[in-house]
Amino acid sequence: MLLDHKVTPNEIMEILKARFPNFQYRPHQLEAIMLSLDAIFNKDKKRVVLSLETGTGKSWVAVQISAVYTELIQRYQEQASEDDPKYADESLILTKTILLQNQYMDDFQIHGMKKLISATNFDCYTEEDTGIPRSEKHHANCRYSKEDNMCSYRPAQQAYIHSKLKNLNYAFFFTGFQFFNTDGLLVVDEAHNFEEACIASIAFDLNLIKLARELLEYEEDLDDRLGVPVTSIKALTKHYAFQVSLALRSAMRKINIEIENKTNEIKAETLQASLEGRQIADWAKALNRDIEKTLTPRVNAYSSLAFKLDVLVGSNFDEWVIEWDKEKYQFSLKPVFIPREYYNQLFGRPQAIIFMSATAERVKDSLGLGDEDTFVYNGDYIFPLENRPFFAVTGMPKLNKDTFESAFPDYVKIIDSIISKYPADTNVIIHSVSYVNANKYKELSALKDRIFIPTTEEIRKLKEILKPGTICVSPSITEGVDLGKGLAAVNIFMKCPYPFLGDPWVVKKKDVDAGWYAYATVLAIIQGSGRGVRSSTDKSYTFMLDPTFGWLLGQVKRYVPNWFFNTMKELPVK
Repeated sequence: MLLDHKVTPNEIMEILKARFPNFQYRPHQLEAIMLSLDAIFNKDKKRVVLSLETGTGKSWVAVQISAVYTELIQRYQEQASEDDPKYADESLILTKTILLQNQYMDDFQIHGMKKLISATNFDCYTEEDTGIPRSEKHHANCRYSKEDNMCSYRPAQQAYIHSKLKNLNYAFFFTGFQFFNTDGLLVVDEAHNFEEACIASIAFDLNLIKLARELLEYEEDLDDRLGVPVTSIKALTKHYAFQVSLALRSAMRKINIEIENKTNEIKAETLQASLEGRQIADWAKALNRDIEKTLTPRVNAYSSLAFKLDVLVGSNFDEWVIEWDKEKYQFSLKPVFIPREYYNQLFGRPQAIIFMSATAERVKDSLGLGDEDTFVYNGDYIFPLENRPFFAVTGMPKLNKDTFESAFPDYVKIIDSIISKYPADTNVIIHSVSYVNANKYKELSALKDRIFIPTTEEIRKLKEILKPGTICVSPSITEGVDLGKGLAAVNIFMKCPYPFLGDPWVVKKKDVDAGWYAYATVLAIIQGSGRGVRSSTDKSYTFMLDPTFGWLLGQVKRYVPNWFFNTMKELPVK
């Protein structure tokens, strides 16, 4: 057991009642909380996968588990002897986007949650004073960070560091997971997106001309080392990756020595100036600017690249998509699966990890979670299924690049016909797959006066800006947007949102990971059809026009929840 005693349900309930008095639990919330904590503290499960459907209140489950975890660890630490193991009493909740991060803060700031986002989102006085570019703001050596009320980022960072309930978005987590990971409890929200987010974060480009030009200052023989002829793309990649990695490490050592020497010169000049009652010399200021603007950012960039190269060299090269641009002299490298070394770096540190998703089995498979140390909880759908019927329209022609000109007008007619059966003030979401389809529909539709094609920024504010009767057409509204209370009373899918096969990575992933391609598509459909049902009183009707949908569903039956099949009906074209 994690602690020196078995944690009882009464002990958990005592903490919950004290932290969240008078809280009204929805179906499955309390059960998921109790069983997750039992798995972590009493059954030595390091991984928990919670399958909780839309409307369950997943965020409250995450926060309440985190609160109990912190309280139990703190109680244990207070009574523990010096020889007893020590555990971190903090929790870190990861969300996919800043939008979801803000939603968490709206609900849970009152419970002590602190978020952190990229420093570039904070105002910086150095922009006016020194012209430091946006990408280099708020670095450790900035003098403004040491002065009260002069830096907006550092206070936010310190508040985050000292909080017991932390919140990060995926992107920021991956930029500095070595620093912003946790030794306590890690909660991954929307975990069905986490594998691809991990993979995207370790992908990188390697421009040999640019690197050689930069590194020649530190490694004079790098040109010769990179020029060794090899016979295959795999050997070429491995050779270059290894040589560049060595060069980066050598360069970092030399740069760090340079930083240390310049820092010592600055300290000596600062002390001398103070003793003599004068201002610090201009040359010392120039040294400091050189450290801040050039040397430190370069070390950070080299360190990140060296880490990725290490992961690459330690991986199976057959599990990477490697593209070589001989004109640019550049590699583009992206793994098909999460490399083991990277996986261990991400998941080896937390004491326990909770993955929250609507699709537990696929998350378990995609992240390689073993049965022995993983607890899985599957919650049922909690709202009336009759409130979200899913109509698979039959008899539609296929819509692809070969049939687009002939078939698309038929799709427009059917869509207009479906919409016309509802009152004029009905809000409709059309999932268009692409902006080409969205604009073409607006061009041909008889309802064009109601049609709205939102930008990415407008999607973030969709809940606030949608007017009654709007037909919102977009390829990007399948998740992360709450459109209850009639804002998505009707959902129409023109096509199944298959991943783009023009991407070499998608092609290879499809070939080597059986079921991924179909799963990713069905998941987007299930989530998209649920945007309009966020409570027991919401109703949303979904229409699927793509004739390949039936085949698609058959590919991934084991990953599709039973309740979804129970919503489906066939609707012949009339």
